[in-house]
Amino acid sequence: MTTTRAKRTASRGSAALVLAAVVLAGCGGHSSHRTAQPKLQRALAQQLATLSERVAEKLDAGDSCSALVAANALQSQTIAAVNGHKVPDALKEPLMSAATELASRIQCAPAPPHHKGHGKSKHKGHGGEGD
Repeated sequence: MTTTRAKRTASRGSAALVLAAVVLAGCGGHSSHRTAQPKLQRALAQQLATLSERVAEKLDAGDSCSALVAANALQSQTIAAVNGHKVPDALKEPLMSAATELASRIQCAPAPPHHKGHGKSKHKGHGGEGD
């Protein structure tokens, strides 16, 4: 199934982008020669990075439903951080957009049930007499 693999790869790529944005935003340089870059608090950056990694792991495992749950958690935590004024203005839009796009791209496709048989072993039918 190339389509499913492509979607999984694309979604994993989005998760990686969110993670990269979070990590880069959370890690500020200590150079006094540069202008101050906006950054996230380390704890928040780690929290969002952990959620992003969970999405990527679930997608790699082929568990799109769990990946969607994790992506929704990432999106919710991102919204909470923005609403709680924990995200610098310059990072709000890119972080919200990435989290929202990631959650919107994952579709829960449950694995087909594993059947050992087709239910009942005897077929209902006519006995052959008096039909």
